[in-house]
Amino acid sequence: LGLGIVAAAFCWGRASRSTRSLVVWLVVPALVLVAILTPWARHWWWPTLLHPRLEAYFRPVGNYGVFTLFPTMAYVFGGTFLGAMLTERREASEAAAHRTMAVAGLALVVVGVVFSRTPLSLTPRWTDLMSLFLCRTGVMAMLMAGSWALFRRWPLERTDALVVLGQTSLFVYWVHVELAYGVFSYPIRHALTLPWAFAAFLTLTWLMLIGGRLWMRRKAAGAWIPSHMKAG
Repeated sequence: LGLGIVAAAFCWGRASRSTRSLVVWLVVPALVLVAILTPWARHWWWPTLLHPRLEAYFRPVGNYGVFTLFPTMAYVFGGTFLGAMLTERREASEAAAHRTMAVAGLALVVVGVVFSRTPLSLTPRWTDLMSLFLCRTGVMAMLMAGSWALFRRWPLERTDALVVLGQTSLFVYWVHVELAYGVFSYPIRHALTLPWAFAAFLTLTWLMLIGGRLWMRRKAAGAWIPSHMKAG
């Protein structure tokens, strides 16, 4: 994800603010990462020269890695494109922008489902990779539009949890990775039924909300922020 942020920032910095330029510099690289580099990475020979823990950065290698550069970086490019499109909209067209995002997200999900059911397979699991990327990106776009709609219609007291999780997203992400993928959850990994999995998901979300509130409280006091990193 760190390398993806650097790469997406590099491309975004070279794009003009027109939609066409953003598509060329952000959407096209995302599709190339998923449709071309990800399948090819499964057949490259040179990663075998690396230690399996390093090879796992490029493609799945046993249990050495959970996420790989391909196609994970593509999601960063997709998110950068959505963020750039939103920030370029004037406030008067904000509602139209989110409606467009919701419709586009739904279209991506539909296309992704079609991909998953088509017999076309240029390389092993090619359609599966495209389907997963399109569906995930589409769902996230719809969730962003839905969150915006909630803020417009509901009082702040009802959406406070979204605000906390949004403002502490990096802290929550860092902690939840250890809980979800680290040694803490290893005994129950792939061992829960669907109802227990939902219960675990709700419990983890609740714990992250509590952690986010504590982080904001300590951050406001400045206790966890080094003096040279405090805002002026």
